[in-house]
Amino acid sequence: MLKRIFLWLNIWLVIAPAGLVAESRQISRHSVLQMDFQSGRLSRAEYVAYQLLALMNHADLPLIYQEHPREMSRMGTAFMMEARSLVETSQGREKELLEKVLYRPDNLPLIHISPSGLFKMHYTDAGANAAADTFIMQSALAYDQVYDIIIEQLGFDPPPIDDPAEPEYDVYIYSVGGYGLSTPENPAPSEKYPHGYTSYISMDNEFTITYTKGVDGMLVTAAHEFFHMVQMGMRSFSTSEFDSRWLFEGTATWMEDYAYDEINDYVQYLPYYMGNLKNSFHTFDGLHEYGSCIFYHMLEKKYGAEIIKTMWSEFAQRDVWEALDGALKQRGSSFKSEFADHMIWNYFTGVRAHPERYYAEGGMYPLVQPDQTHSIDESLGFSDRTACLSAHYIKIAPTTFGNLLITPSLNSPTHWLYSVIALPVNLEARTSTSAGNATVLLSDVSASEDICVIPTNVFLPANGDTYVEEDYTYDLSLGQVTGISAGIRHIHPNPFQPAVHGSGVCIAVRLTEKTKRINYHIINENGRVIYSNSVQFDSELNGDFSLFWDGAAQDGTVVSSGIYLFYLDANQEIKPGKIAVIN
Repeated sequence: MLKRIFLWLNIWLVIAPAGLVAESRQISRHSVLQMDFQSGRLSRAEYVAYQLLALMNHADLPLIYQEHPREMSRMGTAFMMEARSLVETSQGREKELLEKVLYRPDNLPLIHISPSGLFKMHYTDAGANAAADTFIMQSALAYDQVYDIIIEQLGFDPPPIDDPAEPEYDVYIYSVGGYGLSTPENPAPSEKYPHGYTSYISMDNEFTITYTKGVDGMLVTAAHEFFHMVQMGMRSFSTSEFDSRWLFEGTATWMEDYAYDEINDYVQYLPYYMGNLKNSFHTFDGLHEYGSCIFYHMLEKKYGAEIIKTMWSEFAQRDVWEALDGALKQRGSSFKSEFADHMIWNYFTGVRAHPERYYAEGGMYPLVQPDQTHSIDESLGFSDRTACLSAHYIKIAPTTFGNLLITPSLNSPTHWLYSVIALPVNLEARTSTSAGNATVLLSDVSASEDICVIPTNVFLPANGDTYVEEDYTYDLSLGQVTGISAGIRHIHPNPFQPAVHGSGVCIAVRLTEKTKRINYHIINENGRVIYSNSVQFDSELNGDFSLFWDGAAQDGTVVSSGIYLFYLDANQEIKPGKIAVIN
């Protein structure tokens, strides 16, 4: 187990850019410690202990590290977990260092009990760790609130009590250099949770350097850290065969937004996460695991918040991949298929967001950028490699109409799913997911469509092959389509009632000739143009398009009831369409 723990930490966090040296005082303490550990100047126990001292009590650090600037970190819980797992096998000075950081704060003499009597807030009103009385009372109320959400509403079991004589859950409030951290303390096995631990919480006293500041920062921290207490009561990470800290952090970050949906602290991690979907899902580097919370947002939308509880109930008894897969199989799905679906959901963000079908807050998320971009006239081949539980986004741009045949060539087809998204301008997307070497035929694609092929490596790793990469190759061919004609495909709704149909009337058109501009006009029964509009493209396109009219004339007044002609000008002959308006 200890060797596995050592392996886990090797892939933690490499923040310092190449070429920087530890002597530079501009490098953060965290980065200097990381470099000294990697170079062998620090043992693992020293590295973990110093990282925690940098957060909790930097005055106890060796002077060489004190002179480097402090940085905000959310890695405290992970380091505490690591310290707890190392202390049992350490000796001498290393054991003393670890015991020092695992020791509860003893310089917070004041106590406030939350209104429910469930939480004991430890704090001081003097010095750098001082917290205002109002902040303490707000914090106590917040922890009562998150207890109600997690235990009473979601149905999780309460964390084990560490001392029956003082049954409150302890929250220590002082300057922690970030949001907060939770510390596993003593084993508390039960029949239901044989790997459970007691724990306590440390939380910042001001929230002035965090992404979300003030009371809002405190609220999401209360949700995050108390959920860590619940998690540790079910299972501590060090008892699992495969490193599971990413599951702790991803679901705890999900819990923040479940409890306080309006705050959205989690969006700070999404530029990194969405820009690194080529990294394995279980990557633990100080950012990726927090951004992975949107995977659990997806599961919550599809199956309800109960799915997170089911996952953790499974994880209490089984290893992590079996637990997640088992929970999803109870819903008729699997972890592999949900992971591939996650990659589809990640495409529909930013300007492509579809809040009703995909992420409710997806409009705030950054767009996924393609890993490769190709145009296709007749045929195309592309290849690459990616790690287990990761994906690439390949943008395909057809130059004309055709039927697109996609043929994979994979050495281990059971390790792969791949999704195809076809997104015409202003029309509904077509999506599909296929397994292994199965071919896909995408009919009637055109130059107006954004097509994305997403090879997704769904191999569930064991400890020895955590980040093994595998090759993939895809061959595409664009076959000609005959019998396609330009014209208006449909008008909906028709008849059109502007007072009832608030989104307007949609006119779906097909253009066989390429154009950079579409002009369209609404003409009344007297032959007068009452409304005109145009759509401009960056390049010449053909294909299917949706155009809209809200039922108003050019001056904004709603037109009277009657029959109106829709006339299209796009450098090709298109018969006008009729729209019946009822007001």
